Amino acid sequence: LSKTNADGYLPLHLACQRQSINIDYPCDGTVAYKILSEHPQAAYKPVTTTKRLSIHLAVGTQKPMSLIAALIKAYPRSLNSPDPVTKLWPFVLAGVENDISVGVSFTLLRADPSILMLTVKKKSEQERASNMRSVEADDVEDHSSRRIRRLTLRDSAY
Repeated sequence: LSKTNADGYLPLHLACQRQSINIDYPCDGTVAYKILSEHPQAAYKPVTTTKRLSIHLAVGTQKPMSLIAALIKAYPRSLNSPDPVTKLWPFVLAGVENDISVGVSFTLLRADPSILMLTVKKKSEQERASNMRSVEADDVEDHSSRRIRRLTLRDSAY
C-alpha cells in the first residue's frame, strides 16, 4: 500500500482517481476508503509526477463526501493546498463542471474557512507589492537610507 507505480501513484491515488466506465457499477470510493483506513499516511503523500494529493483526485472525480471527509481527517492541511495541476483550491475544484457538488464546495469551506483569509491576505500582499514597485525615484530620495534599503529588499522579494 506504500509502493508507487511507474507513474508515481500510490494505491490510494489510483483509487481516488478511478472513474467508472459502466453506469451499472458506479465507483463510489469504497476501495479508496478501505485503502485509507489501512494506510492513512498515503493521504499526505503527493503523486510524485504531478504533486497532486489524494483529496485533489477525489474531489476532481466527484467521490462521495464520506471519502473526502476521511481524507481531510487523515490530512487536515490538504484543504489549504491548491491543486498543482489546476491551481484550484479543493473547495473550488469541487464545483468545477458540476452543479451537484456545490454542496461539497460549501462543506469544504465550512470545514476550514481560513482558506478565504489566505486568499485575501495573498491578494493584499500582491497589491502592496505593485504599489511598492510604482514608487518614483524622487519619492525614494526623500527617505533615509534605511528606508530605501527596506523598499529595495521588499521589492526584490516579489
